[in-house]
Amino acid sequence: MGSESDLVESEGASEIVTAGFQPSRKFGDQARQIADRLRAETELQVRLTARILGAAAQIADNHDRLIDEVVEMVEEELDQREEQAPTTPVTEQQLKQRFKTLKAAKAHFGIKAASWAILAEKVNQSRISSSSLQPTPSEVTNQTPDRLLMLEQEVKALHTKVDRLIALVVELSTAARLGS
Repeated sequence: MGSESDLVESEGASEIVTAGFQPSRKFGDQARQIADRLRAETELQVRLTARILGAAAQIADNHDRLIDEVVEMVEEELDQREEQAPTTPVTEQQLKQRFKTLKAAKAHFGIKAASWAILAEKVNQSRISSSSLQPTPSEVTNQTPDRLLMLEQEVKALHTKVDRLIALVVELSTAARLGS
């Protein structure tokens, strides 16, 4: 053992012997073990990345759904306010100006009538009866904050999930660094 490393024959296989250090395994075994560990870590990282991306996609879908719900809620409220706005009765003259024929007007409203006057009367009656089925503005106003509160709670839950995912990624990255 005159130099820092000598090639020594041991049981038919070569080992590298370094001054003061004799590995218990053969160099090839060590290389295979390191390669296996790297493959395992890579597979783990791929699986974890897939889980993280899946969770991120789910969060994005939930976020989109919440936005759609808010948009739908606002549109509903605007529609209800428009419907509840004081409406003036439809006149026979207005119907004649809006529609070319009595047949077209009846088809539009889905009402059977023998004349423009009867059609105008029935349209006005249907507006009155349908407005009585609509919730009052105070009912609509009371429902809106409840729905917004529910949506806000769902958004907070999503943020909590995102925070957990981030913590998991940091933990896994730290573990991977320490394991290498």
